[in-house]
Amino acid sequence: MTLAMAVLSAGLALGAQRQDGSGWVPVLQVRATSSTPQGPRVGVEGRWRMAKDGEPLAMTFLAGPTLCEMGVGSGTSLPPTAGTSRTIWSLTGTWLGEQAGRQQLRVTSKFVRLSGRESSASTTQTLSLRDGDEVTLDAISEPVDAACNVHTVTFDARLVMQPSTPALAQITYAVDLWLIHDGPFNAEMREHLIVNVSGVTSVPFLFKPLSFSLPQVDPRQGNISATISLTGSIRGRARADGQVDVDLDTNRLIYGVTSPENVPSLTAMLRKTLTLKPGETTAVEFPPPSSGVSSVALDSSSGAAGSTRTGAGPAAAPASQTENVVQVVHDRLVLDTARFFRGHKTQLLITLKQLQ
Repeated sequence: MTLAMAVLSAGLALGAQRQDGSGWVPVLQVRATSSTPQGPRVGVEGRWRMAKDGEPLAMTFLAGPTLCEMGVGSGTSLPPTAGTSRTIWSLTGTWLGEQAGRQQLRVTSKFVRLSGRESSASTTQTLSLRDGDEVTLDAISEPVDAACNVHTVTFDARLVMQPSTPALAQITYAVDLWLIHDGPFNAEMREHLIVNVSGVTSVPFLFKPLSFSLPQVDPRQGNISATISLTGSIRGRARADGQVDVDLDTNRLIYGVTSPENVPSLTAMLRKTLTLKPGETTAVEFPPPSSGVSSVALDSSSGAAGSTRTGAGPAAAPASQTENVVQVVHDRLVLDTARFFRGHKTQLLITLKQLQ
């Protein structure tokens, strides 16, 4: 799913990269996470602030006689306790800058010593991380004994955006979200939500699905309909220059076919980072798919031909619009989403108002 956006009130294109002076600093958290019978537990953690003229990444993690004894230090030189460490893992790297809302960095990890044996093998990789992304860089395992119930430790890297001043994190906004749809065979459809956001965490949202009638091709169809389902989360980070960085996560596949008894599970989220001013309205477009199908299982309990619906019901498409786009294949109702939703226009309008 490709998202397009436009600024309605200002008439200006939004750049893909954040401007200088946002007041939020990308920080890489590197953690040693232990696997225990009670669940994962973060043992020790190192942090690296990314800046144009900042220090390069350099951390060293040490494990003692067991994996229950973990330590971490900064810099490339080994601490005095390294001589008695059974395992030594180091991480170095450089920040390559930001591109399209993602921090680019090149890191090299290696075991200087692994389970008591000297090692020289290393791994270099380029990471592209957005706020909240986490990757596993390495792992070590040791036998479990009476002195320590930790069998495995993973070294994970997570990117977080931290405010340069506490005041930026405390600013909140009321966000008006309008899901607007206009299609070739129905009047405009609108759904409205209001959520309060800040830079601390993302807030989930869920719109009521927009439904469209399908031609009857099987007596088991019942209330199965084509739908546009938009869910996601949103966060607004106040910038030092008065603008707002808005992280918008939405489900990748919003066009499909569903029944009341079979709501599809959410797909992987797609993030778009927008920069706008309070009071400014931004439209994010969700173009129909250019190819692909969606399907749902047919079952006798899902209803029969001629079943009635309450209320206004979904919008109906003329036969010329849906001919041969709905088929039954192996007891599943299959919809050609590209052909059915051709000509549909779906937008999410976003307006922020500062609360404090």
